[in-house]
Amino acid sequence: MFSKRFLVLVIAGLVLFAGWQNVSAQTLEEILKKHTEALGGEEALKAINSSEAEFEIKVPGGLSGTQKSYFKYPNKLRSETDLKVIRSASAYDGQKGWIQDANGQIRELAGKELEGVATDIYFSLYGYLFPERAKGKVEYLGREQSEGVNYHVLKVTPEGADPVKLYINPQTYLIDKTVTKPDIVEATTHFEDYKDVQGIKMPGSVHISSGDTTYDVNAKLIYAEFNPPLSDSLFLAPKPAAPDYTFVAGKTSTEIPFVLASNHIHIPVVIDKSRPLNFILDSGAGGPVVDTDVAKKLGLQTVGKLQARGAGEGTQEANLLTLSRMRVGDVVIDSAAATAISLSFLNKYEGMPIEGIVGYDLFSRFVVKIDYQNQKITLYEPSSFKYEGKGESIPITLEDNHPHIRAIVDGKYEGNFVIDCGARSSLTLYTPFVEEHDLVAKSDKTIDVLAGVGVGGKVMGKATRMQSIKIGDFVIPAPLTTLSSAKAGALSSEKTAGNIGGGILKRFTVIFDYGNKRMILEPNADFAYEDNLDMAGLWLTRENDSTKVDFVVDGSPAGNAGIKEGDVIVSVNGQPAKDLSLRDIRQTLMSGAGNTVALTISSEGKERNIDLTLQKLI
Repeated sequence: MFSKRFLVLVIAGLVLFAGWQNVSAQTLEEILKKHTEALGGEEALKAINSSEAEFEIKVPGGLSGTQKSYFKYPNKLRSETDLKVIRSASAYDGQKGWIQDANGQIRELAGKELEGVATDIYFSLYGYLFPERAKGKVEYLGREQSEGVNYHVLKVTPEGADPVKLYINPQTYLIDKTVTKPDIVEATTHFEDYKDVQGIKMPGSVHISSGDTTYDVNAKLIYAEFNPPLSDSLFLAPKPAAPDYTFVAGKTSTEIPFVLASNHIHIPVVIDKSRPLNFILDSGAGGPVVDTDVAKKLGLQTVGKLQARGAGEGTQEANLLTLSRMRVGDVVIDSAAATAISLSFLNKYEGMPIEGIVGYDLFSRFVVKIDYQNQKITLYEPSSFKYEGKGESIPITLEDNHPHIRAIVDGKYEGNFVIDCGARSSLTLYTPFVEEHDLVAKSDKTIDVLAGVGVGGKVMGKATRMQSIKIGDFVIPAPLTTLSSAKAGALSSEKTAGNIGGGILKRFTVIFDYGNKRMILEPNADFAYEDNLDMAGLWLTRENDSTKVDFVVDGSPAGNAGIKEGDVIVSVNGQPAKDLSLRDIRQTLMSGAGNTVALTISSEGKERNIDLTLQKLI
């Protein structure tokens, strides 16, 4: 699973400038009154029917550009970000919203993205000052000492959106900073150097931080105007651009074989004139990713220093780049904005080099069919695709470029789930969902496990079996489930209930049709298979022909035999481990409860032979 939050933070931090500035006093009413006066007064603020602003943005790593925002009374918004190497735009026309990503693909806003729109409109209307203009709740939290100032702190919660904390300077009654947490990332935005724009105060400089100063963003006001004439057409979605891809020899589809390893789909991708590179197809990836070392070897120029987040609780550095030509099967994409991230730490867990990731860049351009049974994907030209099969069509929404569906766990716990073919697990339930329904206490049995590895590091959790998960009309009994306890990263999201991964998806032929907002499921011969943990209780890695133990489940056959983290697997059933792929070894350790596997283990320089009787752990 992979996600990038940078542009979201930039837009969230900058679009709200027009609406925030003052407060102070002993009571909430007095604070709001003084804040209103400091901003320019009630009459001037209520007279704002439109606004336009432009900021210069500077990002670590030499990346810079501009961000423009527009507002038109009562509920139209538009934002444009131009970082030179990538450009994006988003808007809300009063009824629905849209976003155009860095690759020119246009989609409708949904879910938590619309919550962000509600927040922007609320503050553009100064709803926290004039409740008759927009619904919300304003609370006075008292005084808080921060950075040498004893601030008045307000908690403002627009209807249907997340709260925002406003820190009001008691000397100026202007807002010095705000703290927001729209989902998994808390952002602090500092406002300084206020300017008088047509009698209204606006910050002249803005500093945005998500916790690590290495990735802080700075913005400086270039231009602002209130009540400029703005056409309604400014907020309408643009017409789709001409396709930026070409099928070879006039084809309208292309079929690509893949290798399925640990439920991950590996496909060959050619960048410019490179050799075929090993990429993972990941519907949980918001855009293409190239391994940093691979990008260097290909001579690709990277810019900027961004913060990448994923399944793990940590973060990684990411850089922007442009792929001049990307070929997948018999289709060529002319140009694609991408991200460079080091993926080398994943290689040892996969047992083969992961040189890149493709996701939304393919799913947004084509209808994508994943045939797990025959291990092949097919990319279709959307205009020529017509489905005539007997599968079930399930509505999807796209949030942060990821497909989401409604699903029901145990017949009663309904939620919004990511469909993630890049996740090796079957079902992962996120921490807030687990806590809300007290699922750990309600589970008959749980086992502490290493649940996975992704951008941001390892993911720990408790393995259990839920009674069922219902996807459309399909009911899958007793899915192997990870109950997350993560306090950061994607698995701590309050907006998403969980993740449906490859362990469930491989029971179907899956067709992603983003253009028609649907996913089609056709059950295959593996529909009734039972997914299990490694029956030895081992999580293995492979580096330089050495197969090592990375995690051991307590009470498992491996744990009871004294195998521990750091031990080396020398041979499996008499065959040297170096002559076997990690995939082959894992399949042997999943061959069935009651089977015996003979291992030779090297521990602290001493070898010993162990016969493990495999068992179903949960």
